[in-house]
Amino acid sequence: MLLCKVLLSVRNLSAANTGMVVNRLPVRWEKTAILVMNEVRVSHPYLPDDVIGGPPAANERVRKVVNSCLSHARILLSIANF
Repeated sequence: MLLCKVLLSVRNLSAANTGMVVNRLPVRWEKTAILVMNEVRVSHPYLPDDVIGGPPAANERVRKVVNSCLSHARILLSIANF
């Protein structure tokens, strides 16, 4: 499952199926948090500052993916509202 698709869908952004290419990271739900690579958690409201745990390199990678997904969604939404 794509982390980006999960993030966009839980944040109710319509850009979930934009065809954008992102790193495939294994994700699963752990109650209300998204568990990435079985070691990094992304908690509500699912922003880069909500990424916790895991080794520093994994944590930073997940933060970058979360930030990239949300930045891309903001661009798509601003274009859609143009």
